[in-house]
Amino acid sequence: MTMEMLRQYQRPLLWALLLHLALLALFFISFNSGEQSQGKPEEAQPETIKATMADEGQVQQELTKLQQKEQAKQAQQQALEQKRLEEEKRLAELEAQKLALQKQNEAAQAQAAQKLEELKQKQAEAERQRQAEEKRVAELESQRKEETKRKEAAEKQRQAEEKAAAEAEAKRQETVKKAAEEKKKAEEQQRLAEQGKLAAEAEAKRKQEETQAAQKAKEAEAKRKEEQAKQQKAEAEAARKEEQAKQQKAEAEAKRKDELAKQQKADAEAKQKAEAEAKQKAEAEAKQKADAEAKQKAEQQKRQAEEAKRKEEDAARQKAEAEAKRKAEAEAEAKKQAAEEEAHRKAAEEAKRQAERERALKEQLEAEGKAEAAKRAKAASDKAQAAAIAAIKQKVINNWYQPPSVDSSLSCIIRVRLAPGGAVLDAKVEKSSGNAAFDQSAEAAVRRASPLPVPEDAAAFQDFKSFPFKFCPDCPT
Repeated sequence: MTMEMLRQYQRPLLWALLLHLALLALFFISFNSGEQSQGKPEEAQPETIKATMADEGQVQQELTKLQQKEQAKQAQQQALEQKRLEEEKRLAELEAQKLALQKQNEAAQAQAAQKLEELKQKQAEAERQRQAEEKRVAELESQRKEETKRKEAAEKQRQAEEKAAAEAEAKRQETVKKAAEEKKKAEEQQRLAEQGKLAAEAEAKRKQEETQAAQKAKEAEAKRKEEQAKQQKAEAEAARKEEQAKQQKAEAEAKRKDELAKQQKADAEAKQKAEAEAKQKAEAEAKQKADAEAKQKAEQQKRQAEEAKRKEEDAARQKAEAEAKRKAEAEAEAKKQAAEEEAHRKAAEEAKRQAERERALKEQLEAEGKAEAAKRAKAASDKAQAAAIAAIKQKVINNWYQPPSVDSSLSCIIRVRLAPGGAVLDAKVEKSSGNAAFDQSAEAAVRRASPLPVPEDAAAFQDFKSFPFKFCPDCPT
């Protein structure tokens, strides 16, 4: 900074230095002349010019002013440089924000495009599956029609062959009739000489024609039977397949009944085992009782006087026991039969309840399947609609030119009408942002963005024929 000041004020400093040297020279001359006057007689003194320091002070003031101006100028330059640096920094920040916003918009647009592409792929896959199913149904329908046509053709051929056979038979009869008439005429003309010959020839001809007609009728009948056999074979094959399906169903039902019978058999065996154990226990008790009775009888044999009475009592008791046993067995048999009937009834009720449960479970699964399918369809539709709205918003924002002095945080709602394919038919503000310039720029952006990215599916497009679109550049997607 000092060297710059020296270079800038070089000439004024030089003049100041020369002025100071001149003043010093004058001062030195005046000092020498004073010393000389002391040693000499007084002479007329010349007029002395007195030098003052006024010029030096002025020079100093000028220097100070120049320094102050230079400092002010440097301060102004520093302020301008600082302002320029701040402006460059602000522009760099704005450029960085612009790049970040552009990258964000590009990322959002890419994400929306990706989601839209994924949706299109899913829709294409669903369309391929639907077309494949339609093709399979069409092939089955074509096979059915071909089979029907083949049967109809076989039937027509059979009818034609029968008709041909009938016509051949009629022709044969007509031929026979004509031959008979000719024979009659021949007999009338040549009764005497050629009666036998003509009759033989006519008979031979008739037999030949009958043989030929019979052969043709036989061939036609054989062909008809062959076609009928083919048709019966095809019908039998269809019936066999149907019977096979019924048999599989019957086998499944038989298997279920067999398992039920096995369960019932196991229950019966368990019951039989319990009854056998009870019977064995009763027999053991009876044997123990019989042993006691035998011992008692042995003791009673000692007393002959009471033997008859004891025998009578034993006989009566045994008779009563036998009667009681018979009644017990009859009751046990009745209980067993009732238990079996009850088991059969419960098994039938359980089978009925099982069938009801299976039917209810099937209906529930079908209902859940339909609900899940509807839920997936709605989720796909909502996802497609959200992806389309995001893609539309991004495309409209990319086509929006922000008017000067208009805040991008404003928002408005525009009623948009579209044609199939996304072409914009009309765009009018329904709810204003309060700024006319912003509203007009939003409408223009929607029109410039035509055609808008909408779903290709016709059903999904119905939501976009006329819809309210919220335009808000700074709102999150």
